Amino acid sequence: HLMQIFIVFEKNQDPFQDPDEELNISTFDTQGSTGQGDHTRRQMVSYAHHAFDAIPRAFCFSVTVICSHARLYRWDHSGAVVSRKFDWTTSYILAEFFWRFAHMALGERGFDTTVTKPSRKESSMAYSVFRSARKHNRLISFPEEGEDLLKFLVYDADGKEHAVITGRSQTRPSSL
Repeated sequence: HLMQIFIVFEKNQDPFQDPDEELNISTFDTQGSTGQGDHTRRQMVSYAHHAFDAIPRAFCFSVTVICSHARLYRWDHSGAVVSRKFDWTTSYILAEFFWRFAHMALGERGFDTTVTKPSRKESSMAYSVFRSARKHNRLISFPEEGEDLLKFLVYDADGKEHAVITGRSQTRPSSL
């Protein structure tokens, strides 16, 4: 599998700031206002976007290391949950996170396990349907012969499993 987690190392600029303990977190702007912090956040969004674009996934994890401090992130298609900053040199938080990550199944790491590659027979049948649809102008966009296909498992109202075979996404979102 491609990128399973991404780690960003920063010399001294934390892309986020933590509120003081007594501050109301619901009204606090956690995004720092420095140019470098903005750049780092944009860079991280770009990495998360590429992780989602590369393979079907529901979520992914990342880490930012800023000198002796770190943050953990869980990204999904709507954004990210960010931990408070912690000192990774005096706590076991980062080591425990990586230990737990190493022992997770692919679905627990965010990979969409309902998406697989179709068999050769399934691909051949799908290309036949795509050729017929192209011939009768029934599809706006369709996979070209030999293009990688994806097999999605979906369930109907009765819980019966069905397989849907498609090409890769034809559009690329501009953000998560």
